[in-house]
Amino acid sequence: MEETNLKSKLPAELYDLLQKVEIDDPQDLILKSNAELQGLAPFSSKDIKLLKKVAAEIILCKKRFLTGLEMHMNTSYHIRRLKIGCPLMDNILNGGLICKGVSEISGESGTGKTQICLQLSIIVQYSEEQGGLNAGAIYICTEDVFPSKRLQQLFTTFPPAFQYRYRFKSNFTTNFSDNIYIEHASDAETLVQIICKDVPLLMANRKIGLVVIDSIAAVFRIEAVSPKRSNMMRAIGSTLHKLANDYGAVVICINQVSSNINTGMMMPCLGLSWANLTTTKIQLLHNWDNPSISHNEKSSLRTFSILSAPHLPPNSVTYKVDEAGISSAM
Repeated sequence: MEETNLKSKLPAELYDLLQKVEIDDPQDLILKSNAELQGLAPFSSKDIKLLKKVAAEIILCKKRFLTGLEMHMNTSYHIRRLKIGCPLMDNILNGGLICKGVSEISGESGTGKTQICLQLSIIVQYSEEQGGLNAGAIYICTEDVFPSKRLQQLFTTFPPAFQYRYRFKSNFTTNFSDNIYIEHASDAETLVQIICKDVPLLMANRKIGLVVIDSIAAVFRIEAVSPKRSNMMRAIGSTLHKLANDYGAVVICINQVSSNINTGMMMPCLGLSWANLTTTKIQLLHNWDNPSISHNEKSSLRTFSILSAPHLPPNSVTYKVDEAGISSAM
């Protein structure tokens, strides 16, 4: 309520009109269109221009712009991170995946996209000091049946390896599986329903730090390119961004790749329609054509690359997948 400020800054007759239509919040004035305001009371164009000018001054006075240094020094602007479980990857990610925006992990089959997300579903349950977010995970499958056997194996093999790599001991007693919520979507419409209705409801009632879609391409590659397809993508993308912002969660969408017909390079699927909805883009690739890796290692080593991110430069490291999950190749 900014009644006093509006009253002191507006002519009495104009303020009285606002009181009659029960508007006493400057933000209401900014959000309402000129036509909406004129429909409420006999405001002239000059009146509306003055109302919005005064409302904007009040709002900007409360929400002063901050310098980069002020934001850096202010702990309330600290962005939390979720470790990925491999020290080399976490190093080039500057500490892990950030709890802002939507991260895309694309890659060829067999590069470990699902493996990374499964171990993240475990890491997120650790405390922030240990690299997690002390929260649960939502895992949405769109391709195959959820890999429950592999996850059960990781419950046993991954925690000791994770604690050894990051040099800490944990007295974690909670059953990891109790905090991983699994859903399946077989088509785009079902995925929209889950993301836009079911997930927000669950996050409002449970502490969730990770949302995974595995994969976004599976349901949209079979859809013909159309305005409906684009609208569904936008609905999913905008909702995921809102959830990440509102709940401070890491959001990951796994994507498939296809070869560029002109360059032969592997590119994430779904084109610009989806690319413009993601913020951090990571790609996993095999090393079949990498001359710096020996022939014997090419079948076991993969490359983790940051393609683009608003807070990180492009970079890459090699890694391997074993029974304890994703780990450094060195």
